[in-house]
Amino acid sequence: MFSFIHERKALESLERVSDGAAESVASNTPVRRAAALAVANATLIVSARKWGGNVTHAPMKLPPEVAAEAVSAFSDRLDRLSLNAESLEGRPSGDPAIDSFRWDLMATEVLVLTLGASLSADAAHEAGKCWMHLWSARRRAEDAAQLMMHFSKAYSTPPIPLSSPGEKVTLKRLVTLASVLPPMYRPKKKNKRPGS
Repeated sequence: MFSFIHERKALESLERVSDGAAESVASNTPVRRAAALAVANATLIVSARKWGGNVTHAPMKLPPEVAAEAVSAFSDRLDRLSLNAESLEGRPSGDPAIDSFRWDLMATEVLVLTLGASLSADAAHEAGKCWMHLWSARRRAEDAAQLMMHFSKAYSTPPIPLSSPGEKVTLKRLVTLASVLPPMYRPKKKNKRPGS
């Protein structure tokens, strides 16, 4: 019974987040979208340790109970981020905390949809559109990485989830994360046959 309730909560979250998510992502600046791409990629890598490799390679194949647990976890994160929005009121527009909030919110919404892909075809479709909007900003990966490092230095906090305690986040790593799609959205390479 608990898994049914968990799945129902996840489906409600997916419906709430799906509504207009791609348009919301597209309306952000390219630098924020590239930063969100870095955060989303790093978070998927860390999440795969908890929920398995299908998180990064085939979220459509996640068992419903695993998808529901992941969606619920990231929905709770969205709720916490929404509560934090009030604390940003009155800050100067150049405060890196504002940019960080926006790219974190965007990445978390995309992750809710991505990890819920096996529960909802609509979420899967919306997730694909969101990832394409994020990836379209990859040419601004270096600018995004520099802004993320500025935030990290200003607030003494890592700009992305860390794979291991003590991990050092470098500009190069951020640029890479801000310029690639996760495996499930990368174009498939055509196999060349020997002799062709």
